[in-house]
Amino acid sequence: MKEKGVSPTTVIVIIIIIAAIGAGGYFLLLKEERNPRVTVTINKVGVFDDCDPLIRGAGEIYLYIVITDGNVTRERRLPSTKYFELDDDESVDVGTSVFSVSEVGDYLSMFVIAYESDGEGFEPFVQEALAGAFVAWCPEVGLLSTIFQVDLAQIIGSLLGSEDDLVGCYEYTWYKANSWGTGTHYEEDQNLRLWFTIAQQ
Repeated sequence: MKEKGVSPTTVIVIIIIIAAIGAGGYFLLLKEERNPRVTVTINKVGVFDDCDPLIRGAGEIYLYIVITDGNVTRERRLPSTKYFELDDDESVDVGTSVFSVSEVGDYLSMFVIAYESDGEGFEPFVQEALAGAFVAWCPEVGLLSTIFQVDLAQIIGSLLGSEDDLVGCYEYTWYKANSWGTGTHYEEDQNLRLWFTIAQQ
């Protein structure tokens, strides 16, 4: 009795089916391992103390932000120009995206540092006025500052403590295990208060 074997056509069909299943599983695996799109948004900035004496009014606050995922690094100043004018225990809505990538790397690291500017507002005018009064009282000083190209107002500002004050800073790194920090965050350090969101898509 002649034994029935598997026809060559059947074998070819089986091979094609196995190959298709294997390829589908491979591409599915690649899709599952692809990291998500991540966006970081600064929602709000605030201070406990504006780091300015009461007589000077509201503090002029600005932030430097550096965010990296190991592949892409973004550096931002907020606001991009000027300052956030904040009094004690005051905050301001920002709503600015500071980082966005189509596929995040193995980690997400964020560094924020905030300063209060002591060289803005009416302070330069005060320094100029003091410099002018000093020159009027002692003209030789004005002559020497001209000869040696010295900014007398800047020197007076330094003597009066006109240097930017550290408000606070924040640094953290998230990994895949904690979903790259996805969610809404509130953080504080010294006099800095920071609200931000890390979103996946």
